Amino acid sequence: MKITWLGQGGCLFESGGARLVVDPYLSDIVEEKEGLRRLTRPPLGVEELNPSAVICTHDHLDHLDPVAAPQIASRWPGCRFAGPSSVRQHLIELGIDGARVTELAQHGMHHEPPFQVKAVAAFHSDPHAIGLIAEAKGIRFYLSGDTLLTNGLLDELRPEAEKLDMAFICINGRLGNMNADEALEAMKVLRPRVVIPMHYGLFTENTVDPRPFLAACRAAKLRAMELPLGHPMDAREISR
Repeated sequence: MKITWLGQGGCLFESGGARLVVDPYLSDIVEEKEGLRRLTRPPLGVEELNPSAVICTHDHLDHLDPVAAPQIASRWPGCRFAGPSSVRQHLIELGIDGARVTELAQHGMHHEPPFQVKAVAAFHSDPHAIGLIAEAKGIRFYLSGDTLLTNGLLDELRPEAEKLDMAFICINGRLGNMNADEALEAMKVLRPRVVIPMHYGLFTENTVDPRPFLAACRAAKLRAMELPLGHPMDAREISR
C-alpha cells in the first residue's frame, strides 16, 4: 500500500490497483466562503487524482470540497463516492448521480476491493460525521476525520483497536477537533504501530505545530511520524 497525504484530513491510499481517496480538499472554496487562505497548494490536482472511490467523512468545505467533488465526478466517471447522509445529500445537490453515491453511516461497511472500510463514531459539529477503520492487504488503519475526544469515542474504538498498523489523528484543537493532548490520550488507548498527526498546516487560523505532539507520543513509547505533503510513502515502511 502507498499512502499520500493531501493536506488537512485528506489522504490517497493505493493498493491492488485501487485508489481510495479520503477528504480531498483541492480548491480555494474555504478562502472564498470563510476568508481563510491556503498556506500550501494541493499536492495533487483533479487530473492527477484518478480515484477508484472518494469517501468524505463529513459535510464541511475542507472535507467535502464542493468545487472539486463535481470536477472529480466529471473527469473520472468510474469513481464512486461514499459518506454519511449529510455528504450523500450534498453530493447529489452538486449534480453527482445518486447511483454513484453510497451512504456510509456509523458502523456501516464500504467495500472497494482490496479496501474494506468501516465507518466508526466521530463527534463533530456535523452530527452525521464519521471516522474510518480500513484494511487492505494486511494493513489496517484508523482515520479519525474531525472529532472531539469523548468517552463515547474511546468506548467505540477500543474493540476496533486490535492490530492497528496506523492511526491518522486530528490534533488542531479548534472548530470541533481534539487538541494534541487529547489526541495523545486517544493514542494511548489505541496504541497503533505508528501515529500520524493530521489536520494542521493548511490555514494559519486553524493549525498547530505537530512537533510537540510527536515528541509526546515518543515519550509515551508510541512510534510517531509526520507524513510529507504530497509524497507517496510505503505503508509497510511507515508501520515497520
